[in-house]
Amino acid sequence: MNAKTLSTVLFLLFTSLSCHGKKIVKVQTPLGRISGYRIINLYGKEYDVFMGIPYAQPPVGKLRFEPPQPIEKWEYELQATKGGYSCVQYDSTLRIPEKVSGCEDCLYLNVYVPVKNNSKTQLPVLIWIHGGRFQSGKGDLEDVDSFLNFDVILVTLNYRLGLFGFLSTGDSVVPGGISASGVVLSPTSLTKNAPAKAKELGASLGCPTSNSTQMISCLRQVSSRRLSEATDNFMVWLTAPIVPFGPVVEIPGPNAFISRPPIDIINSGKAYDVPWMTSVVSEEGLFAVSMFFNDDKLLEQLDENWTNISPFLLDFNDTIPLSQQRSVAQKIRRYFLGSNKIDNTDSSLRPLISMISDRIFVLGFEKAARLQAKRNKSPVWTLYYNYRANHSMSEYYSGGSTRNMGVCHGDDFLLWSSTVKSDDNKMRKILYDIYLSFAIHGKPRITGVKWQPLDPNKKKFQYLRISGLRNISMDTRSNVGHKNFWKTINFDENKISPTT
Repeated sequence: MNAKTLSTVLFLLFTSLSCHGKKIVKVQTPLGRISGYRIINLYGKEYDVFMGIPYAQPPVGKLRFEPPQPIEKWEYELQATKGGYSCVQYDSTLRIPEKVSGCEDCLYLNVYVPVKNNSKTQLPVLIWIHGGRFQSGKGDLEDVDSFLNFDVILVTLNYRLGLFGFLSTGDSVVPGGISASGVVLSPTSLTKNAPAKAKELGASLGCPTSNSTQMISCLRQVSSRRLSEATDNFMVWLTAPIVPFGPVVEIPGPNAFISRPPIDIINSGKAYDVPWMTSVVSEEGLFAVSMFFNDDKLLEQLDENWTNISPFLLDFNDTIPLSQQRSVAQKIRRYFLGSNKIDNTDSSLRPLISMISDRIFVLGFEKAARLQAKRNKSPVWTLYYNYRANHSMSEYYSGGSTRNMGVCHGDDFLLWSSTVKSDDNKMRKILYDIYLSFAIHGKPRITGVKWQPLDPNKKKFQYLRISGLRNISMDTRSNVGHKNFWKTINFDENKISPTT
């Protein structure tokens, strides 16, 4: 190898130094030089970590509400050793005394790269986009060791949240925001009446509302804290509506991301034809119910004000005419609860969990999977996760209650904590093998079970059910999410246009 070639290779490879007990690593990128550090995780694997890498210009000042702008090259070495701030967010739960957190300068990502002797070996890449109802969350993982137990590059990132990322005036001034939905046909994945919400926001902050340009110019002068706090004006009860500001169908334009209803995009065969794996847990709606299941006062509020609260709790306040919302609310209550009072008994709470699970998650899960499998050539794999671990996200949402009401939304992700033990650790390995095999081969693999992709032409919906370490099998269901009942309600959503 000649001197010139050697110098080039060394320039592209990580340069290692040492600082404060951590080995410093440097890498050259098209945007400039980056300095990170090397760690050894709990499993003895070495990883190079680069945190807080900007991927767009800070969306502040005139760039507030604007599409992300390309980042400029940095002149000096970027110190990528600390995570970026979380994006501004408003927490509407009762458990958090400080409702506003984060900052607007938040468009950063983190990269974790395993140290390999053969630097030419290509590795699978996992990109983690955090959840949080488009309203909360962050890309910085507090516990990444479990992700870093395998030879995979992990990328995590922030994105603008709430009204900072999803405000829409319904015109070219602020046409809409980004989308990051796992179930694109969930009723919470598209926001209706977004222009009216924008005007309501503007009016609440003293801005003119007759002209979008003037209103947005005024809103750009408002502090991020005041803007974020204004989210409370749109909350009816606890975290309802679940998504006060979310993705919209944008007007066509050079920066438009979703310019047609997602259901039309999928049905027309214009969605990317790639393998898809999608999942739900058995008690998705527990995340909402656990916020009030031990609070008699809140349960009484919900019981006595059901017809006023349920349109927002079940997200049909914008998809059922106001004149019909009361009768629809009563119909749903009769089907799931009969004449029972809403209280803290299992006979009351489990139907509530079921109706929220159906409406917000399960119905869209099945519909999107069937339609994608029907219109595309690539396979679709569906997973129903029913494993109750030693801890649950419901403990967090409830303020510490260990009451077991099933597998809560997010419980599968909770397994990635490095503190899990025994069977939970084994279940985590099963899930990781599924994700990793899908990332590498485009096909999920699981030992001892032949996971069959979804056949959209079969009446019964087929999926892989994971209920325990030794209870994993293919299963089918005909009335997924009580869909036969929900079909009797004429929601103005996810209807395929005649022209598609």
